Amino acid sequence: MKAVIIGLGAAVTLGAGWYLVSSGDDPKQDDTSAVASDDAPKGRRREKAAPREGSSDERFEPRRDGTLEERVARLEDEVATLRRQLALRGRVAVSGGGADVEAILEDPVLDQQVRSIVEQEREAERERRDERRAERFAEMREEVLDELVKVASLSDEQRESIGGLWQGESERIGPLIEEGRSGERSFREIREEIEGIHKETDDAVRAMLSEAQFEHYDELRPRGPGGRGRGGDRGDRGGGGGRDGGDGRRGGESPQRGE
Repeated sequence: MKAVIIGLGAAVTLGAGWYLVSSGDDPKQDDTSAVASDDAPKGRRREKAAPREGSSDERFEPRRDGTLEERVARLEDEVATLRRQLALRGRVAVSGGGADVEAILEDPVLDQQVRSIVEQEREAERERRDERRAERFAEMREEVLDELVKVASLSDEQRESIGGLWQGESERIGPLIEEGRSGERSFREIREEIEGIHKETDDAVRAMLSEAQFEHYDELRPRGPGGRGRGGDRGDRGGGGGRDGGDGRRGGESPQRGE
């Protein structure tokens, strides 16, 4: 009996030892590993969620480059763009969510704004074109005066006087052309007045030149707006002499033929 009890005790001892050996590492270590294992994904998630250096949306970052004037100009452009976008979104909101684009484009207020912008651009281009035309005509007058000095032996005083008369003529004709463009007066009426201005200028020049000098003047005289101009004067003259009837109105005939 005693031997049986000793045998059972030995068996229990051996079984407990075998269990401890087969269980591997310390249970505390398993717990630590488990905690570390659970924490690892959370750490990785935190790393993914954390913003990377330099990964912010650069579209919303203010630009620091350029001079102060350039930065202010960029800011003004951005503000204007935002205002246009907000105005368009406001129209969409008023007309209801998924608003019809055609309805927005047909908005009378928006249409008037677009027309105003287009008209302003046209007016600016017209002014630039008139300035270029005036510059070219002024250059042509100077070239003609230089040539008259050579072929008609004009004095410096005569040259200066004729140049002043031509300049005054241009200053009087310019507003008349604008009146015709705006519709205030008919072009027929304006042409007649321009012809009268040309005649006044030619009569004043005739009084200060000899007959031979005036022949050269009439040959080269630029007519400008409302007249045939320097090249047309010579080409239309043919073999009929330097002047048409000697009344100095040659330049006014071309607009009449074009009616």
